[in-house]
Amino acid sequence: TMTSWLFRPMRAITLGNPFPVAATAGQELALGCAFDGTNYLVGIQGDATQGSNITAQLVSQSGTLVGSRISVGRAGSAPFVAFDGTNYLMVWSDYATYPNNQLYGIFIRKDGSVINQPFVIEEGPLSKSEIGGITFGGGKYMVVYHKIAE
Repeated sequence: TMTSWLFRPMRAITLGNPFPVAATAGQELALGCAFDGTNYLVGIQGDATQGSNITAQLVSQSGTLVGSRISVGRAGSAPFVAFDGTNYLMVWSDYATYPNNQLYGIFIRKDGSVINQPFVIEEGPLSKSEIGGITFGGGKYMVVYHKIAE
């Protein structure tokens, strides 16, 4: 049998100037963000105090930080974020019951204020880094995650 491959030449794309979002002296990791039409909300694991603290930061389209860092008072894996047209939902694997982590979430307004206390979405057990993503459509959120078989 014969196999054909189509190769396209690589080309450079300029995306703009890089800018810091999480720039404390601590270890920080961001894997997800969402856009509300005006600003982005970046979910961040870590802050200046602890590398597993769950935080978020609003960022303007020009890369300016909007307001101060949002802390949810929990520790866990790098959070993912989606926007539903009104509010953000940020989700993460919470470490409070490690090694049987639970999937947690919190709603955040466009102005960066939290709407509620963090809440359990799935009791688990989940592994440390099992969240695959989150999206919103058709009036519902969809969160993809890996639950450990019991």
